Amino acid sequence: MPLPRQNAWRARLDGNDAAIAVVMAMSLNFPNASRSFEATQNRVRFWGYDSAIEITFFIQAECLMEICSGVGDTEAELLAAFDSAIERIHQAAINAYGRGRKRSYVHTLAMQDL
Repeated sequence: MPLPRQNAWRARLDGNDAAIAVVMAMSLNFPNASRSFEATQNRVRFWGYDSAIEITFFIQAECLMEICSGVGDTEAELLAAFDSAIERIHQAAINAYGRGRKRSYVHTLAMQDL
């Protein structure tokens, strides 16, 4: 009896976590450039989408200040730092999302992710 399409993929990739992570992460994209600063948590929030599912990501201000040297801790500076490192941040989000944590709809990126 043939496996359903999704199970067939899993069967072929069974035991190969890296390949599964690549397949899972390929569906995450960032069509919306929106981001916002959360002063109470001192972090920037942004969103990715896996088909119709919205995935929320956070990156702490400390991470932004570390990857963009000379950045202060004001909202404007942190959002500018986020914008200047957007490709690196999006790649880190894709990697974090694809590491088997796909069932979660909220991810916080840390320096080790970047």
